[in-house]
Amino acid sequence: MQALLNRTLILLAVIGIVFMPPVLIGYAELEKAESLMQGGNFSEAAGHYERSARLLPWMQSLLEKAGTANFFAGKFTDAIFLFERANQKNELSAEAWDWLGQSYWQKNDFESAQTSWDTGLDIYPGYTKYYANLSMAYFAQNDTSAEKQALELWVASGLNATAITHYRLGLLLILADPDRASNEFSIASTLESEYDPVVETLKTAIDLSLLETDESDRLMLIGRGLGLVNEWPLAVQAFRLAVELDGEGAEAWAWLGEAEQ
Repeated sequence: MQALLNRTLILLAVIGIVFMPPVLIGYAELEKAESLMQGGNFSEAAGHYERSARLLPWMQSLLEKAGTANFFAGKFTDAIFLFERANQKNELSAEAWDWLGQSYWQKNDFESAQTSWDTGLDIYPGYTKYYANLSMAYFAQNDTSAEKQALELWVASGLNATAITHYRLGLLLILADPDRASNEFSIASTLESEYDPVVETLKTAIDLSLLETDESDRLMLIGRGLGLVNEWPLAVQAFRLAVELDGEGAEAWAWLGEAEQ
């Protein structure tokens, strides 16, 4: 019996010798990674996180941390690889889906970026930064309808909507709902005074347009206001609608021609 106990103790000691050092090394790598991360040395931190992830495979957050460190180091290809690996093993955090999308965006893979943010939004609907990212993506694709929807959801959430959010939403509302647009412009101006000049110009255009009984004339006033603040793509939309309503109107055609140039 004593001999069996001795052999068991020896076996456990051997197992400890074999397996304990990698675990200790893993924790040492993790400690080093955390220290480097706090010091802003993201590139080196990423390497230590990756090594700790190999040595401590039950700690599923380490691959995400390695991806995060690579993201902040500007190593977007590595960040994508690690975030995708982490997602296969465990659900990513809200921030990780955000940074995964931004990594794809930096690689000009806009479709994957949008998919990442959409997925993150499905899992974490309260993480409002996705709306900012998605509105940027839709703006780049010139999808004003989807951009407006993303901005409206962001504003409706009541969380962290910026001056430019309200300003851009106002621009996208100005043709269909000038009263709401005027309100969004006022909020933008309240949040950041640098918007005062453009907001004053656009609100004046809206006020004048509301005095018009002719829809074509109303749209031309809005279009001229948009042109004065260099929002020419939207001005073109306004003048095109004016031309559709009054195809014989020389003034509408003239403004459309100027805006398109």
